[in-house]
Amino acid sequence: MLTAVLVTIASLFMYDNSAFFAQVKEERELGYRFEYVGKQPADDYKYSIPVINEATGEKFIYWEHKIPKDYCSDDGCPEFKELSK
Repeated sequence: MLTAVLVTIASLFMYDNSAFFAQVKEERELGYRFEYVGKQPADDYKYSIPVINEATGEKFIYWEHKIPKDYCSDDGCPEFKELSK
């Protein structure tokens, strides 16, 4: 019974946030990784799953999906070069 409840909750979470997970999958193929950024306001124009303060309605994030600084050279990122051809 507990397993069925957990599977249902996980399935509903994945379905409700499917656009976020699709974007993460696409960006991971380009070299993006999650990086800890500390508590920051959530950007409404980026896909994210923010923490929401129920009392104030404030939305914030702790992790951001971005290209690592050491991933790209002065010539650019390898995957972006291939895509621009």
